[in-house]
Amino acid sequence: MVGGFNEAYTLDDGYRVGHHGAELVNPDTARMVPETYEIPEGQDSMVVLEEDGLKVTAFTVQHPPIVPAVGYRFDYKGRSISISGDTIYSETLIEASKGVDLMLHDALSPELLGRITATAREAGLTTRAAILDDVPDYHATAPQAADAARIAGAKALAITHIVPPLPLKGLEEVFLADAEDRYDGPLWLAQDGDLYSLPAGGGELQKSNMIGRGR
Repeated sequence: MVGGFNEAYTLDDGYRVGHHGAELVNPDTARMVPETYEIPEGQDSMVVLEEDGLKVTAFTVQHPPIVPAVGYRFDYKGRSISISGDTIYSETLIEASKGVDLMLHDALSPELLGRITATAREAGLTTRAAILDDVPDYHATAPQAADAARIAGAKALAITHIVPPLPLKGLEEVFLADAEDRYDGPLWLAQDGDLYSLPAGGGELQKSNMIGRGR
């Protein structure tokens, strides 16, 4: 994948070096370099980076047929965040997220997605309907994300990768279903441009939005 991006930007790199000169724009730094890792067999997680007080832990999740699929936990100066990546309900995610200040978990709504699938099928879009039928195979629901946050002891839960998109605010209640009954901590649906800050050493999670639109 990284090789593909490098190839796609080859012409652009050449133009910029040609315009500014190699002394100003070093062509040797124009390529991304992948840093790979492999979680040892029999383990569900491993530390992939530890420097300057930051520890990043990768852990396996389930997003078939993609193997391996991973989420990440970040620990820094007494604060912690876990990111599920794309996954169904995952015990390894729960174990890796114990006590985090914030869990970010993907989710979908089977009810809303089912309505879209049925509409596609009624419209004769059989291929689209068949693809949509497969989507719940590799995403948790909002109530399942709430269960994961509760069991892990996460202090807050932000739901991401929202499927399907919610064009009307009134659909949020349908999407969440009984998630708020399953988890009594702060819970919200993430939006594009959200910025979350955890002050080092303690203090309340701060939320803002870089796009600046009304909430």
